[in-house]
This record gives sequence, C-alpha cells and structure tokens, in this order.
Amino acid sequence: MPWKPIRQYYRLNTTVGEKAWFYVDLEEVHEIYNVTMYNTFNPGASWRMQEFAIGVGNTSDVTEHTECAYHETPVPPGGHVTLDCPAVGRFVSVARHKGLQTWYMTICEFVVIGRSMARIACKRGSFGVNCIGKCSGCRDDECSAVDGRCSDGCRLLFTGEFCREERTPTLKGSFPSVNRNNESAMSITWTQDPAIPDNHAQYYGYTVAYAVSYGDMILGPSIAHDPSTETRSVVVLDVFPCMEYDVQVRPYRKVYGVKQYGWSSETVHVRLSSEIEIKATAKWKMIAMLVGCVSGAIVLIQFIVIIVLVLRQRKAKATETDPTLPSRSDEPNPSMHCGKQSGDTLIERNYEMLEGHRQNDASNDIYQEIE
Repeated sequence: MPWKPIRQYYRLNTTVGEKAWFYVDLEEVHEIYNVTMYNTFNPGASWRMQEFAIGVGNTSDVTEHTECAYHETPVPPGGHVTLDCPAVGRFVSVARHKGLQTWYMTICEFVVIGRSMARIACKRGSFGVNCIGKCSGCRDDECSAVDGRCSDGCRLLFTGEFCREERTPTLKGSFPSVNRNNESAMSITWTQDPAIPDNHAQYYGYTVAYAVSYGDMILGPSIAHDPSTETRSVVVLDVFPCMEYDVQVRPYRKVYGVKQYGWSSETVHVRLSSEIEIKATAKWKMIAMLVGCVSGAIVLIQFIVIIVLVLRQRKAKATETDPTLPSRSDEPNPSMHCGKQSGDTLIERNYEMLEGHRQNDASNDIYQEIE
C-alpha cells in the first residue's frame, strides 16, 4: 500500500494503570497481510516489546478489534518481528496484554503490509477479498462489502451476528406420549421446540408420523407451532386395535410455502388394546382392588384383636403382682362369726334356753335371744 506519514494517523495510550495500546488509521479498508514491529536499541526499554497482540477493526475502539496475531517472547534490542495477520479492516492496533509495567510500550517502527479494497466494488450479496464472500442470510442480500455484516438484519429463519446460522427446528431427544381414545383413534402429545422465536412461530409446525408394526412411516396430521403453550397434541384416526405402532413427531419450517423438516423426536413403540381387552383389564383391576380392600380389612381386624389380647394379659399380670391390692385370703368369712360387726369390734350375742321349751332331741334345741 502507499506509504503515508504515520504520525498523522496514529494514537498511543500509555495511561498508568491501563494496558498500553497503539493503532494506525489506514483511512480506508484494507486486506491486511502482515505486520512488522521494530524495537529500540535501548536495553533499558527494549524489554517492553513482549506479550502483545495485533488487532484489526473498522473503528478506533481497540477493544472491538479482532485479534489476528500474538507474540509472547521479548524482541531483542534493535531487532524486529513480523507477524502474519490475515484480516480486513481500516484500523490496525497493537496492545500489551500482560507482564511488568503494561502501561508502557516502546515501538520504533510499525509497518503494515496489505492492499486497499476501496477500488473493488462488490455486487449486492457479496463481500470480502475479490468479493468471494456471500451474504445469503441477510435481508434483501444487503451486507457490508468489508466483513459481510447485514445492513438491514437477517432473512427469515437465519440468526447470528452475520446471519449465517440457519435455524432448523428440532425435537431430538424428546419422547412423545401416546394414548388410546377409542378402537380407531389415538392421541399424541409432545413438548414443542423451545428455541423457535415467537415472532417466527407462524412459519414452524409439527407433523405426526406413524407406522404399523415397524413398517414405513406414514405422515399424519400437522399442527402449527404455538408459542403460548409448552405442549401440543393431535388425534390420529383410522388406527386398528390390537396392533403395534411406531410413532414420532417431525418439526418443520415453511420456506416459500414448502415444508422443510428438521430433527424428529425419538420413536415410541406402542400397542393399541381392543375394547374387549380394555373392559377385561378394567374388570380385573376392580377385582384386584376389592381383594386388596378385603385383605386390608382382615389384617386390620387381626391387628386390633392382637392389641386387645395383649392389653388384657398385661392388666391381669399387673393385678397379681400389685401388693397394695387385697388378696382373697384376707377377706372375712361370714361362717366364722355369728353376729354383726361394727368397725373392728365383734359384738357377741348371749343366748339362753327358754323355760318349758327344752326338747329331748338335742338337735332340735330352740334358743331365744335375750334382749
């Protein structure tokens, strides 16, 4: 490129506490080939030319420059280093990254080798050296002739800084659920692709595919993507009972009215039961539930009986061993006393035979209480 007095187009920052940097403004966009830096002969300052990076950008903000080369070891006093720097831009910079006194920088000469791109006028939809880059993801194919950045945003279904990432819908790793509605219908439910942008939802959708007994997949009903809900469901008709099915959900996007399918969900293998099998299953479930209830009741009754017996046994044992309770041998015997008791004093009764009533038979003696 043509030589220009560098002092008219450079800026140097050596603020204490900040990392030193230096850049040159080439005034127009260039394709950069390499950069050569010459060091001072002064040994007291030459050690500063180490651990620095070369950057290229289209603004004067060095922090936005893209690094194209890095040099770590010290450049000898009076020596130089040439670094390949394949990049395109208007500003070329050098900045120290680490080491001692990073706010100092010593440069005797800074040479940038490349060629101007101002004379090359790329057509719409192309950019870069010899216009070999294509900005096909940009809206209306409008992009910068320098780096390909889109001038008016991305086309539909494209994302990323340069609109080069094509958004393909995917359900990879997800498993849909299948439920039988009746003998000729089944419903499929799945979780939608959460990465689909809400403003592009109308261009995305899902198609249910199914096959009978490991046969070829048949495309079933389709449904649009709905950003207001997490899951979607569809009903597949005209299926056969007592048959095995493979089911999967295929996401798609519409490009110019044509469906382009992305990653399908995992395939689910199911068997659809007949109405008779469903009724029989329900009947056996009811029987099993009743048996379980009866068994539970029996176990509960047995448990209660065991608890009652244990409590009775413990009560009887406590009565026999408690010394404060009276024993049966200590109770008074009515046959041993013929009289009334008052407290602890026994009142004796005196009896005397009545005159004129003495009997000959001793067993028939009559006594009368003397008052």
